[in-house]
This record gives sequence, C-alpha cells and structure tokens, in this order.
Amino acid sequence: MILAPRPRNLERLNGRCPLASLVARQRIDPAAVPQPQGYRLTLKPSSIELVSHDDAGLFYGRQTLRQLHTQVDRDGLAPAVLIDDWPDFGTRGLMLDISRDRVPTMETILGLIDTLASLKINQLQLYTEHTFAYSGHETVWHDASPFTPDEIREIDAYCAERFIELVPNQNCFGHMERWLKHEPYRELAECPDGFVRDDLPEPFFTPDAKTLNPLDAGSLGLVENLLGQLLPCFTSDTVNVGCDETFDLGKGKSKAVCAERGKGRVYLEFVRKVHDACARHGKRMQFWGDIVLHYPELLPDVKRELPGAVALNWGYELTHPFEQETHAFADAGLEYMTCPSTATFVGIGGRADVAVGNALHAASAGLANGAAGVLNTWWGDFGHWQPWATNFPGVVMGAAASWCLHSNRDLHVPAALDAFVYRDRAGRLADAVFELGRIRDDLKCNRDNALGWALIRDEAELIDGHLKLPWGPTGPIAREALDAAQQRIECAMAGVALADPSCADSALLLEELRVGGRMLLHSVANLRGRLEHRVPHSTALPTALKHELDADLATIIPEFEQHWLRRSRPGGLPDSMAALRRLRRYYTND
Repeated sequence: MILAPRPRNLERLNGRCPLASLVARQRIDPAAVPQPQGYRLTLKPSSIELVSHDDAGLFYGRQTLRQLHTQVDRDGLAPAVLIDDWPDFGTRGLMLDISRDRVPTMETILGLIDTLASLKINQLQLYTEHTFAYSGHETVWHDASPFTPDEIREIDAYCAERFIELVPNQNCFGHMERWLKHEPYRELAECPDGFVRDDLPEPFFTPDAKTLNPLDAGSLGLVENLLGQLLPCFTSDTVNVGCDETFDLGKGKSKAVCAERGKGRVYLEFVRKVHDACARHGKRMQFWGDIVLHYPELLPDVKRELPGAVALNWGYELTHPFEQETHAFADAGLEYMTCPSTATFVGIGGRADVAVGNALHAASAGLANGAAGVLNTWWGDFGHWQPWATNFPGVVMGAAASWCLHSNRDLHVPAALDAFVYRDRAGRLADAVFELGRIRDDLKCNRDNALGWALIRDEAELIDGHLKLPWGPTGPIAREALDAAQQRIECAMAGVALADPSCADSALLLEELRVGGRMLLHSVANLRGRLEHRVPHSTALPTALKHELDADLATIIPEFEQHWLRRSRPGGLPDSMAALRRLRRYYTND
C-alpha cells in the first residue's frame, strides 16, 4: 500500500473493504479527534467512516481515501484499515519562484494547487520580484507577463477551497534588480553602478544594482506602494517580504552609516519599517532569516522590534546547519519556519536525492526545536530551465516530512511520485528523474548542476588537463567524468522513453524531460570538446565542432520555447533563453 504522506498510525483490520461500491460516512467530531487538521478513517468490510477534528481534517481524510481508491484490486476491494492521522506542523508550505523567469499559466498554477492539496500542503507562496501588475509601475513589468490582481484573487479563492492559504510574497529590500535597472527606480539603489560580490570564494563584479538604499525615504515609499496594491488581493493575514541576500548593503550610499552603526543594525531598522507597513495592513510579516543569523547579537532586538514576525530559516544543502540555526531562533524566542528546497535551481536535471535529504533534515531540526512550520522552496535562478517533473521529488518529500516525520522518514519517494504525481503506469518515470539528479555524482558536483552551469557561463579554466568551471560548483572535470555523465543521461532518457504517465499533462511532462536530456547531452559535448582541444571557451573550439554544436543547439532552443509556452507565459522566455542564444553566437563567431 502506497500513501503520501504516509499516515501517522495505520492498523490493518480483518477482511477487505469494497471501497469502489461504498460511500463514506463523514462527520466532524473534535472530541473523537482532538488534534487540529486530524482525522480517523476506518475501512471495514461493511462500511467506510471518516471522522475529523475540523473541516481541514475532513478534507485531508478524503485525500487519503482518494489515494486508497487508486489501489483497489480488480474486484474493487482494498484492505480493511484504521488510520489515525494528524500533522506535525500546522503550516506545510511551498514557495514557487515566478520571477526567474517562469510565470505559469493559470492552467498550470491551478493544476499545481490540486497536486499540492492532494499531498496535504496547506500554504502556497508565489515569489515575486516584478511579476505582479502594479499600477503605475508598468515600465518594470510590461514585458514580464505578470499576474493581475483579478488572477490573484481567482487563485486565492481556488486555494481556499482546497484548504491552502495563498500568502503574498514580494521582496522588499534585496533582489530588486528588476526594478533598479529602470528609471526612476535606479536612484533608490544602494549601488546603482554595481558592486563587487566578495561573499564567495571567487569575488567578482556585478553591474546590477540589487538592494534598496535603506537611508532613502523613497525606498520605503516604494515598498509601501507595492504592499498597498498587492495585499488587498489576498485573504491571508500573512505576507512574506523577503529581505534576504542584501549583498550590496553597506557598499554604496549607506557605507558610512553602516561603518558607524553596524550593517546589521542598519538592516534591521529598515526591516522594522517594512514590518510596520505590513502591520498597518493588518498583516503578519514573514522574512528570510539569513541576514539576522549573521548578527546573532541582534536576535533579541529582532524579537522586540519585529513583534509577531516569522523568520524563515532557509538552507538548501545536505550539510546545512539547521540544528544550530533553529536553536538560535528558538533561544531568542522568535517564531520561525524551516525552509528546504526542491534542489533544482541553476540546473537542468535537478538533484532529487539532495531534495529528499534536505527536506528530511529541515523537518527534523524544526520539529526538534519548535518550528512553526516548513516552507519548501522551488527556485528558478538563472532561467528556470529544469523540466517541471524534476521539482516533484522535493515537493513530495517536503509534504510528507512536514506532515509526519516519523512515518515518512523512509518513504519510497519514487513509488509515491509514480503513483500520485506522474501517475506512471509503467513505474519508470520517477526512477529516471532520480537518475538525472545523480549526474552531480559523476562530476563530483557539491552544489549546483555543473552541466547547467556550463551553459549559463561559458568560461572555464584548464588545470592539469581538467576543466574547472567558475564560481566553484565542481571540482576539476575529467574526460572520464563526462563519459560517466553521458551514460547516466542516456540511461535516464531510456527510462523516460519507457514511462507511461497518465497525469493531466503527461505528454508535456515527457517532452520537457526529453529536451532537458538533450540540453544536458549538449553540455557534455561542449565540455568534452573544450577538454579534448584544451580551450577554456567555446569560441576557441575547432570550426567543424562549433558547426556541429550550433546545429544541435539550433534545434534544442525552439523545442524548449515551444514547451515553455505550453506551461508558462511568454514574458520571461527571452531572459531565460539569453544564455543559450549567446552560446550560439559563440559557435558562429557573431
């Protein structure tokens, strides 16, 4: 029997239940089921009974019943069982990046909501930088195909019917480059002419202004204007204002004040103003907790100056110190949530095993140290190239681990994916997705998908006959590693060819994976060529090889674009394709 999430307690009873022919008796009885969102489901040979604590529990019991309906035998019989179930965390969320660069169609987002509801996820956030149609700011979103206020209200209502809270999410401090590149917003930038990022092993200059100048009253004015338009579209009493990764804070207009008063103090004072703006709208503020963790001496001030705020403790690697960081938030008396990742950003094939382990780690630390919930994150950094299917290993395990960690620690995620997400009758697709995620093992990639990174940034170093990619996502890559990666990609694509999914978007799901496999193989061929000919850049490859690579890429790009437009709106497509089109120019010496 496959269930996802696995229920907390499942007891086999005598006999079998004619599930296909019986109608469940349903009632709400908090005395019988004292846990909020909890339910008791009893399948007997003569009856089906569903009792819940509340309406949400009744809904979740129905989701379990639907999963059981998919597993009856040819006579319509299922094992008789008694299930007692309720969640570890009251809030179990998913955040979808709709700003870099995919803005999903309404059909796509509503379909995703149905999947999330079936997995008992009860919060959804749409991460926004510039993809809401703010009145008076058309210059920023004109080409982005943003969600309109009416569309957000429709999504909000659709979520509510499925016991999902749609939480507004608008970054309000860092990650504002989509705004600050335009006039008149540029004058609000901390570093309007760019800055040196020195938080990485290999510092580099970025020409993009990313962070608002916290000393400029116009920065807060912009934030208040955005929140004033966005928040009325949601029924949620919560808003996520981001405020993460303020890389350039203190490197430009606020440099002197940060040096005098401390960068952490300057940061917190601006976030307090954002908090107060949220409070004036009757909203409780969530914010990413990465910056305040750098200034542990300020954590007591955070508790005092941001009353009611919820810190979001994000970390996307298997080695992330969730235990240490959750202790820090808990010791300061702050309410917080842990935030793992689907582990698909900056790549193509994803890292399914990392996503599964990351979700388990985040839920475990959060449960041990009093987290209020879990917010899983689905990012699209550098173009959102990953096929849709590769995100769901993390989604499924994030849902399962945050529902009941004890009963889902050893959940067989591929089986759950094939049963309830891909609905693959052949049982092949999930294994193929996990196989794609293991390419990093061949390339000894500790962070991002190296093959995706190779297409995004074409430069590399030659070190003792090996290739070293920039930003350090991998160790030096040898020919043998590329050969192993190619074999793994081809094995995964063979699995995709044998799959037989029956989900609503099954044909598109397979086509996206096929073009993703082609992109990965193209990257292998590109890197192999550079390695064999001892050149760091694609422009230096032999002419014949460049022609061959260009011909391949010339067929990949339109396929990718065609699939994009079936899943997502056109706005972000040119930005997403910019790196591949640049690579074609390298091949043709244009």
